[in-house]
Amino acid sequence: MRLIILLSSFLLLVNCSGDQNLSESSDNSNGTLSGSYANILAIENFLYLISDSDIITYDINTGSEPKEINRQNLGFGVESLFHRGGILFIGSQTALHIYDISSSGIPFELSTTDYQLFQDFCSSDPVVTNDSLAYVTLSTQITRACERANVNELRFYDIKDINEPTLVGRYPMIEPKGLGLDNEILFVCEKSNGLKILNVKDISKVEELYHFDGFEAFDVIPRAGLLLVIGPENLYQFDYTDLSDIKLISEISLL
Repeated sequence: MRLIILLSSFLLLVNCSGDQNLSESSDNSNGTLSGSYANILAIENFLYLISDSDIITYDINTGSEPKEINRQNLGFGVESLFHRGGILFIGSQTALHIYDISSSGIPFELSTTDYQLFQDFCSSDPVVTNDSLAYVTLSTQITRACERANVNELRFYDIKDINEPTLVGRYPMIEPKGLGLDNEILFVCEKSNGLKILNVKDISKVEELYHFDGFEAFDVIPRAGLLLVIGPENLYQFDYTDLSDIKLISEISLL
C-alpha cells in the first residue's frame, strides 16, 4: 500500500510540473506514466486490465460505475501492458500480442508473435516501444518446469509492419526485468544485479553506459531526466539529465 501511495504522489507531482515535457517513449497512457509491468491502464474513456489470460475493457465514462464491455482470451501467463499511439503491446510468457484500440476503444488483434522458446520455458517479459522497435526482456524463472531453459536476454523486434513484427536482435543480460525507454537510452532492471543503462541507437552495437549494482531493481519509469527505479524494499531516483554524469539522488524505504 505504501508503494502505491508513494508512486501516486510522484506521478501527481511530475504530471503537474509545467516545465517538463513527457518523453513519448515513456508515455504509456495519454500522459499517465507507468512502469513496464503495468497491468491496468486508463486511456480516454476506457480502462484496460489484464488478468493471467485475458485483456478486459471497461467503459469509464461514468467513473462511479465502470462497465465491462469486452473480454478477450490471450492464452496464459499474460504479464504486462504498454500503450503507444493507440496501440496496446501485451507481453505474455510465450508471446508478444499487439492490439489496436484507436478506432472504437475495443482491442482489435493486429498480431501475435511467438517467442519460439522451449516448450517448458517460463519467462518474464515486459515490453516498451518506440515507433519502429519493440524492446522485450526475457528471463528464466527458476522453477521445476523451467529447468530445461536458460534464456536471459533483451530482444529487439522490428514493428514498422505492426502486423508482422520481426526479431532483429538480441543482447545478453542477467535476469532482466522491467525496462524503460527515453529516445535512444534504455534502462533495464536486472533484479539482484541492479540497473543497467544502455545506448540502443544502433542495436547491432548496444553500448552499456552505466551499471548501478548493490541493490534489487524490478521496474523503472523514465521521464524527462528523472528515473524512478522500483525495488522490493526501496524506491530510487536517478538524475539522467546529463548522460555523462547519471547519478542517484534519493533512496526511499518502502518498508
